[in-house]
Order: sequence, then C-alpha cells, then structure tokens
Amino acid sequence: MSLYEAPSNMPLGAPLLWEMSEADYGVNNYNGWGLAQPVRVRKLDPSLCLVSLHAVNHHRDGKIKPADICTGGLVRMLGAVAGVSSIINQSCDPAMEPQPYQYTPAELALERMLFRNPSLVVFDFHGAKDNDQFDIALGTGGTMSRAQERLTGLIADECSRAGLRCALNPEGYKAEKPTSLTYRARTMLELHSIVQIEIVRKLRQPNAQSAAPLLQMLGSVISRLRLS
Repeated sequence: MSLYEAPSNMPLGAPLLWEMSEADYGVNNYNGWGLAQPVRVRKLDPSLCLVSLHAVNHHRDGKIKPADICTGGLVRMLGAVAGVSSIINQSCDPAMEPQPYQYTPAELALERMLFRNPSLVVFDFHGAKDNDQFDIALGTGGTMSRAQERLTGLIADECSRAGLRCALNPEGYKAEKPTSLTYRARTMLELHSIVQIEIVRKLRQPNAQSAAPLLQMLGSVISRLRLS
C-alpha cells in the first residue's frame, strides 16, 4: 500500500468517544481539577505525541483565558484510538503558565519522551475562531525546519482530501509567541518536528456529521506517518 492509499484509522464510534472524553474537561466550568494531577500523560506509540495545553481554562499574563473547548477530549480520544502518546493539561493553576527559561509540567513530560526518542513527532492542538480564511491553521514557530516542511505538507494534503481549507502560518497563528509550546519546544528542547494545529470552532463539535472531515484528516495523517 502506498502512502497516498493510507486509510483513516478512526472507528465509526470516534465522535461519541470524543464527546465522552471531553466531559472530563468540561466539569467545573472548564476550570480544571487542581494540582493533584495537573497534566495527563499517556505514553503509547513513542514516535508520535498529541498535545492539548488549553483543554481547560488557563492563565496568561495574569488573566484567565477560556479553554480551547473540545481539544482535550479530541487528543484524549485520538491517543486512545490510534494508540499514540498524549499530553493534556487539566489544571487551571497559575503555575501552569509558561515562564521564561523554565519548563512547564507538560514540557517536562515532552522532554522525557524526546529523550527516549529524538525523532519524536508532536502535534500541538489548539482552537481557533470560525473565519473566512481557513478551517485548519498550521503554525511552525518560526522558519520551517525540514521536518516541519514534510509534516505540514502531509497535513495540507490530507486536509485537501477531506475538503478542509488549510493555511500555513497565517497571521495570528504562526506559533511564534514566547508562550507557544511549538516555539518553546523548538528553542528550549530543540524539537523541530512539531507543528501547531489550530482547529476552527465549527469543526470542534463531537458529532458524527461535523466531526467526519476532521477525523478523516487526522486519522489519515497518523496512518501515513506510520507508513513513512
């Protein structure tokens, strides 16, 4: 089977699993679960890790920003169904906010995975507002590395197949902010096979009809990565 014939590995029940997984992050008005387990880490396939840092409300510059709703449930479901590793923030504590020259709990978990597999691929999931420019925005945190060129090309190709509009580094979604995981991972962890994936709100709906194109795209991307 060639890469371009790689099937999606998403089961028919994936939207329901996504909805069930999201329920955990929606409790307490998306304010998280405290510091008992601030980050949910699942180590499965060591070659790919999916990340959601904004699964719950979070602190930025002294203010609380709302969660990127349904990204936590999406990453949790994808990790379980596809058998890949995942990291999900589930605390709204100020200590989770990125600081200069200091790793966050999620970044520490990512560093450990990277130590075990230097060729680790990371997809950093976020939520964007609906707009007229794109359905999926890819951010590279600066000038693209060769690994990012390959990854963004793969994602863009599968977006096209699924009928989704994909934009590469559009203004406001370049992942170049100092607090961006993609930027920090490249500069602090020297991880260059990471891509920020912004998903518009209309696609972040865990029901069969609206979720189908997104899950088709993500399932095919994961399948093609495993065949490459």
